Amino acid sequence: GGYGNTASGSYSSVSGGFENSASGDYSSVSGGSQNLASSESLSVFGGEDIIKNELQSTFLSVIPFTKDAGGWWVADMAMFRFPKGIVVGARSSRCTYGEATLSVSTEDDTLGNCPEGDGSVTFGRSNTASGKWSSVLGGYGNTASGKYASVLGGSENTALGDYSSVSGGSNNAASSDGSSVYGGEDSLEKNLKSTILSDIPFTQDALGWWVADMAMFRFPQGVVIGARSSRCAYGDATLSVSTKDDNFGNCPEGDGSVTFGRSNT
Repeated sequence: GGYGNTASGSYSSVSGGFENSASGDYSSVSGGSQNLASSESLSVFGGEDIIKNELQSTFLSVIPFTKDAGGWWVADMAMFRFPKGIVVGARSSRCTYGEATLSVSTEDDTLGNCPEGDGSVTFGRSNTASGKWSSVLGGYGNTASGKYASVLGGSENTALGDYSSVSGGSNNAASSDGSSVYGGEDSLEKNLKSTILSDIPFTQDALGWWVADMAMFRFPQGVVIGARSSRCAYGDATLSVSTKDDNFGNCPEGDGSVTFGRSNT
């Protein structure tokens, strides 16, 4: 029945409607207008395109987004609430996401970011914010495990204490509550220690003893080995070996004097 319909496939049929075509073998069109059943054994019900367009129009009218000319979905000018959280990019398979979390992550593997703590935020790469209300704002391999803790960037830094922070650098740790570490402190300390130790005439051996350089040493005021005696007014260029700081301590009061033993003056 109908008008202008075509059944060109073997064993195909058009039941009615207008300008429908059943070109596939064993295909059929039940009705409607300008429908096409082009594949083998395909069946098309009349009015499917119309129904699809109407449903699409209905659904799109109730969602708070509009698709612009560039294919971007643009949100309505309204407030949006996401009770569970938002992940921008890839979901990390290694992560147990906390409540009300935000993460920007490009990879779904061990390098993905993980906001585990409730209210936590992670940016960068392979960072973890496991403390409640903690954040890692960039860098690589950083961890903020304390409550309200934060790592701003760098690599392999850890903010362990509650309210602690690490600003950057590498392999820094803020382990106490309320502690703050600036990036590069460890490197700065090592560099300063190396510079200072290179200018002093002692070397610390494996047992912790300070060994003097092979050089002459001069002590214009004097030397006390052991305890300083509080009862003594030491002279210039004196030497004393004394074990106690009391009435039994040795006392080299005269200039150029030497005292050994106990309670000697």
